[in-house]
Amino acid sequence: MNTLFFFLSFVFGVSAVPVVFDKPLWEGKDARFAHVLHGKVDEPKVGGTKLRFLLLVPKLGADVKEFHTGLTPKPVNFLGLGTGEVLTGLFGLSDCKTWHALTWDVLNGGVLATKFVVGVKDGETFVHPLVVGGWDGFADFVHGKVTLAAFKELWKLLPSHLAVHKVWWTFKDVWSITMFVNKR
Repeated sequence: MNTLFFFLSFVFGVSAVPVVFDKPLWEGKDARFAHVLHGKVDEPKVGGTKLRFLLLVPKLGADVKEFHTGLTPKPVNFLGLGTGEVLTGLFGLSDCKTWHALTWDVLNGGVLATKFVVGVKDGETFVHPLVVGGWDGFADFVHGKVTLAAFKELWKLLPSHLAVHKVWWTFKDVWSITMFVNKR
């Protein structure tokens, strides 16, 4: 029986297993990733705002081609990788109910490209605009969804990623650098 299990694991292990956005992923239990950073703000002191972020850095050679949602596993079609594309990193922000914003880098034929998608809930389904205007469009979308109070709370957990810096900069009219420096 163990031999049969080993053989089936080898045969079916070659095909891609989807990455599932769920608690085991956030806890770093998916061996395909060199680093997983997940943070959240769920606090009454920020007006009941829920805000989450996820940063994924796959291991070199990891088989990451397909993504599924965590609650009722179904494919996240807008995030699929094309033929020859290799995921080099993914960063996302969301309230986990009404909107999400993702950016990911792919290497294809020696060229690095950054992709963006934002989604807003329309009734029971998410609508995904295909073009958000690059980094500035991504940051403007997140700025329109996140309060300064929530972002300040999440700031303590966020990595130094270009998406974070771009969103931070959209608050420039209401913040001073002293709000963030030495407050961690």
